Amino acid sequence: MNILITHVSYHAAIGIIKQLRQLKNINLIGTSGIMYGYSSGSLLVDKFYPVPSDSDNNSYCKFLQNIIDLERIDCIFTADENDLLLFNSKPEIFQKLICNADSECINTFTDKLVGTIEMSKLNVPIPPIYSIRDLEKMPASTKIIIRDRVGCCSKGIIITDNSNRKLMGFELSDRRFIQKYIEGNEFTVDVFCDTKGEPKIIVPRERLAIRSGITYKCKIVENKQLIELCRLIYSRFCIPGFSNVQFIIDQQNVAHFIELNPRIGGTTIASSLASINWPQLYIENILLKKQLKSYEHYMSLVRWNAVVTRYYEEMIYYEK
Repeated sequence: MNILITHVSYHAAIGIIKQLRQLKNINLIGTSGIMYGYSSGSLLVDKFYPVPSDSDNNSYCKFLQNIIDLERIDCIFTADENDLLLFNSKPEIFQKLICNADSECINTFTDKLVGTIEMSKLNVPIPPIYSIRDLEKMPASTKIIIRDRVGCCSKGIIITDNSNRKLMGFELSDRRFIQKYIEGNEFTVDVFCDTKGEPKIIVPRERLAIRSGITYKCKIVENKQLIELCRLIYSRFCIPGFSNVQFIIDQQNVAHFIELNPRIGGTTIASSLASINWPQLYIENILLKKQLKSYEHYMSLVRWNAVVTRYYEEMIYYEK
């Protein structure tokens, strides 16, 4: 089986590669805008194609189509939301190779403000959203978080208080929004759904250590509040394949929605290691059209309270 993995420099792509290497008769083809040898992922695949630096959507699409034809690709994995939108726009090329949320759903959650508002409509708790007018009526000590509407890996986040008017005036624009800062523990919930968008496994993990926005130590926890909130969210939104939802649980044990990413996460491999090989499930259901077992069956396989830690493994490449 020939599998294409785009953006192999991403943490999530490395996790996919590790899990796919456990399967038999798998040939991995990778792409990245980072040239060969300058990211570990390019050295972990069987064949690598560099993405041309001047690629726009059309040329990038043709680039991928050439790989699909040359390598006889059976299935595609990506951790990039722009890729997912592109694949949705070209069903004649990609429809049989990947299964993901529709473009409307992806756009809803790519814009974190829009996604947060949608959660409030479902009565999922969210950190209150503030306007400048709201803040003018609040104490200077009110702690707030300024967030980019579009971003990833905790980039574009500023934590400050209501006294910092100069910073707020500089930072706020149509691209940013303000919320109340919630003190509490951070959780990411990995979710895998079948082709119909029905959740087959929902695994919360507590983020114990974070570096550059990526979880490096986490604990798999059977938090029923988070699981039920996700079941509510996925009863409204159809997201086949991989996705993840981030929450903060405050000191009163209330879980506040932070964001939903309609793609595989950088540390989804932790949930896979603590349960069942998720990329294998994806291939069986999406590509091979196999009927998956029940939600209860897969949830029974989760090793709750497992602690998953990352470590570095060096790769070396010799330039010729």
